Amino acid sequence: MWAWTSFFLIISNVFVIFAVHFSYKKELYLESLILIQSAGISTYYHIIDTNPKYYNTAIWKSLKFLDFYCALLVLIMLSIHSTKLSDKYKSIPLIIMSTFIIFLLNYTEWGLTQELMVAVICFLMIIVVFFFRKKLPRWSKKNLFVGFIFGSAGLYCFHYPSYNNGKHYWLYHSLWHILIMLSTYFIMKIHLPTKLPRIVSIRDNMNNRLHEVIHRFNISPRHNPRRYIETQSAPITPRNELLHTI
Repeated sequence: MWAWTSFFLIISNVFVIFAVHFSYKKELYLESLILIQSAGISTYYHIIDTNPKYYNTAIWKSLKFLDFYCALLVLIMLSIHSTKLSDKYKSIPLIIMSTFIIFLLNYTEWGLTQELMVAVICFLMIIVVFFFRKKLPRWSKKNLFVGFIFGSAGLYCFHYPSYNNGKHYWLYHSLWHILIMLSTYFIMKIHLPTKLPRIVSIRDNMNNRLHEVIHRFNISPRHNPRRYIETQSAPITPRNELLHTI
């Protein structure tokens, strides 16, 4: 039988909508899928977890495993997103690191040591990508800072019940869902727009110079129609030749 507290554990997953909407708008479809998968599995797991008859059954164990795996997959995805890898390369570290996560989840009981191990591996992956690219992407310091604050607060809420005998688990775990998904939203927005150099073609430059000359010598249809027509129809020449002619 559901308690009213279970409702918050389930409905708090809806906060993923902000990160999903942003990812989809930016055509980051792989990232959108990973986020939707994580929120969907988490929602289903907590629905099952609130029913005592499913506790410690095969479906409960499977969903608990998937809930952990999908949450870690989001962390890996954010690490890859921060490096701004192109679409044709981003699947390589994603597959390698997700395979390692599956091995780690099955090899040993999950704990703080394993969490730190995954965090260090993600950090090293970012460093390696930057080293080979020899170029750092432009990050928004504001979004990075806000994402870090939300993420740190979310991790605190995730671990606090285990050090407090599970007291108010529903509240802290609901806050974990909300805070970590808001953190994901801001981390997805850390990349600043690329500054494109202003390119002016030679033709445009010569046209500007020609109009300056026309304005300077007051060549207009009203003063000298024939000269104006000849100037407008004349081929564009380099600046030196144009000045020499004048």
